[in-house]
Amino acid sequence: MIITRLYVDNLYGFQDFELDLTYPRKHSQPLLDFEYLEDVPAFKFKRVCILMGTNASGKTSLGKILLGIQWMLNGNSIIVPSILYDAVCNIDKSARIEIEFVFSKSNQFISLSLEFLKNGKIVTIEHTAITLNKSDSNITAKNRLENQKEQDKLSRDLLNPIDSESDKIAEYYQDKEFSFYYVFAENHNNEIRPIRLSTEYDFEILLKILKSFDCSIIDVAPLKTTRKDDEDIIEGYTVFFENGDSVKVTDNGETFTQRSKNRFSKGTYDVLSVADFILSVIKNDFYSSIYFLDEKLSSSHSELEITILNLIIQKLNRYSQFFYTTHNYDVLDLNLPSHSFVFLHKEYGYCMAEQPEKLGFSKNDRTLKGYVRNNYFKTIPSTQFLDELIWGE
Repeated sequence: MIITRLYVDNLYGFQDFELDLTYPRKHSQPLLDFEYLEDVPAFKFKRVCILMGTNASGKTSLGKILLGIQWMLNGNSIIVPSILYDAVCNIDKSARIEIEFVFSKSNQFISLSLEFLKNGKIVTIEHTAITLNKSDSNITAKNRLENQKEQDKLSRDLLNPIDSESDKIAEYYQDKEFSFYYVFAENHNNEIRPIRLSTEYDFEILLKILKSFDCSIIDVAPLKTTRKDDEDIIEGYTVFFENGDSVKVTDNGETFTQRSKNRFSKGTYDVLSVADFILSVIKNDFYSSIYFLDEKLSSSHSELEITILNLIIQKLNRYSQFFYTTHNYDVLDLNLPSHSFVFLHKEYGYCMAEQPEKLGFSKNDRTLKGYVRNNYFKTIPSTQFLDELIWGE
């Protein structure tokens, strides 16, 4: 599953919000490989999306919306999850989500529109799919999809109940293979098939990751439990330190006790969940996956954060997407195209997105960091009230 467009209205802090995850033209010497469909080379999509913005600018909320959509599509029926309907802003109005995406294995280009109320009741649901032609570009494919939408509206039986339409759409996705993994900064709301660290190769990778953050770590070993059928299940791992200490960690990066948690520095503790995330990227055998990492490296040294990002991007599947949120301007020094960055801010209480490629920035404009530092994209927080405290006003 490759997301190419998202529209959100009346949900979290988003009103009439649109995010374009395609880009306008193919570069002769691309900075990022495989940002196109192999069978449809003129159809271009963003494999990496770095979301930058101040606190409360909508970065985490955007991830929750994407997660909610994928929960729906991964279920047996189209049911709006609470992560979406609980976030309806104006309860007197319905919320609306429109998402466009591609299943690259079948070259299906799909539009899903969903309108729902605060209680989760679906008001309208529309689903349209076309098969991409080899000669399609983003523009021609989009035009064909819009034309098909109009035809579907004319042919759709408006007397069919919403539940029946939802069931037909859910059935459509039952044989589609895609996975997703979300890690949010404020909680552990992760959702993907769990990775079990069952091979020596996995633990070699894990040890290298952890030692990069804490050089006193000398080894890791699987944490096993035995079931009734005598089969060992890996439920986490044990971290060993130079001074003889050891800490048991679950497979989702949690320690068993608060004392164990305090054995790690903040940066090292945060990377425990990131380590499993990276292993999922490296060992993932799904054809296509969505990864979302929400500021889990904010306590890390800037050099480590950038190196981890480079590792994830290098190991990303051919048809996978990676979303990452950060405040760190040094991330702009990554050798990524300008269209890989999205700058979020709020105006009049609502989330807004600025996309550099739509504002005239070239594929790897080296002045981008300077524009960000000068608040061109409105990503620097206001210090007005703190300044008043400093100066006694």
